[in-house]
Amino acid sequence: MASLSDGYFAVELFCGTGNLTLSMKRFLPDSLGVDHVVKQQRVKVIPLDLSLDSAQRLVGEWSSPQCIWVHFGIPCGTASKARLRRLSRKQHGPPKLRSGRWPDGLPWLRGVSRVKVQKANALYSFMVRLILQLDKDHICWTVENPWTSFLWETSIWQRLQHLHPHYVEIHNCMYGGARLKRTCLASNNPVVLHMQRVCDGQHEHQPWTVQNGKFDTSLEAEYTQLLRPWCRPQSF
Repeated sequence: MASLSDGYFAVELFCGTGNLTLSMKRFLPDSLGVDHVVKQQRVKVIPLDLSLDSAQRLVGEWSSPQCIWVHFGIPCGTASKARLRRLSRKQHGPPKLRSGRWPDGLPWLRGVSRVKVQKANALYSFMVRLILQLDKDHICWTVENPWTSFLWETSIWQRLQHLHPHYVEIHNCMYGGARLKRTCLASNNPVVLHMQRVCDGQHEHQPWTVQNGKFDTSLEAEYTQLLRPWCRPQSF
């Protein structure tokens, strides 16, 4: 088990407000969070645009015996199946960008939609390259995305199947969330399997609604207080 004097640290990439980083630092004070747009963060976050080669090289250099865990909160916007839902008979809402047949992106996309998918796929490719490096160095990695995300179906993610990742389904309502959000954690560490909790049906859920043409999935984006303690270093 890592001790606080050993200099071990964890990294949260695409950390958002840094909730998980804040919990990491309780056990490993040198841990850090990284994101491009830093707003309302709960902890000091390193602002890096991970779509840039220079930023990707820098993060790759953090792989060391002192780094015991890297978590990827990779954006799910283009891969969300919420895009398949209509808002009303007259309005579809955010356009479809992927499908079961075309998880890497609909081939007829043009303009802004095409660029969004290309940028997302570039981040997926960076993540996969880094995961391969982490796995080779025997460093724990975890990836979080919706259980139904098209990410898991992309040809990019499939490059990791020879690693036989562990997958666990987590319902946010069982960890203090207000809605039935189905989250997936993938990892090379079987400890994540102990986190699986699906809704027991013993509580009410707030409904999923649309505000100003946008799905309110962002309201359930942050890790809850009950979910964050799983980052204890002895697990890795």
